[in-house]
Amino acid sequence: MIDDYQKQIRKFNWLKRKVITYNKAKFEKQHIDIDSLLKSVDLVDLVGRYVELRKNGKEYKGLCPFHDEKTPSFFVNKEKGVYHCFGCGAKGNAIRFLMEQENLDFEQAIHELKNY
Repeated sequence: MIDDYQKQIRKFNWLKRKVITYNKAKFEKQHIDIDSLLKSVDLVDLVGRYVELRKNGKEYKGLCPFHDEKTPSFFVNKEKGVYHCFGCGAKGNAIRFLMEQENLDFEQAIHELKNY
């Protein structure tokens, strides 16, 4: 009978360690300064991996990757770190671009940008 209790206690302790390990991995998140991350990304370079961009004044212009078009209506402002398409209305920053272009969620896009 004592052996049964000892086995149950060992099993309980093992399960407790598993739950604690799982919760740490799942819920302990690294603090990320989003503003600093966005400032560190060259949006023209990032978007340029998907779209051929040409300088147009202070901005860069190209065909929108989010809809079919023949006349460029997609603009990237390197200084502000944002893009905007006057054809379909798509707009955002580097995070939004990766989320839309690669079909990523927010955390995945952040991870990609950290490794950029």
